[in-house]
Amino acid sequence: MLKCYHNEVAPLRVVRHNGPRLGMKFYACAYWPKATCGFFSWVDDVNHIQEVQFQILEKDTTTADMENEVKILKERNENLEELLAEVGIECNERRLIME
Repeated sequence: MLKCYHNEVAPLRVVRHNGPRLGMKFYACAYWPKATCGFFSWVDDVNHIQEVQFQILEKDTTTADMENEVKILKERNENLEELLAEVGIECNERRLIME
């Protein structure tokens, strides 16, 4: 839902005057034609913007998933390092006993 600069829902409108844009759809200020805040956007532009926003959302989601996976792998790595340290200590103790 698009809002104009008055923070009101910008209604969908249609070009009604004769010309090359007759029938084209656009969003404009909720108070047009009495007052205007200058908000205007063709429907096709909005659809393109929404597609780009969706792509960004997908990439943000992928990034968040990858960051979470990195966190999990770091935790596993820390656990493995602790386990290796314990095994190393145990091996040293056994070697000392054997000597």
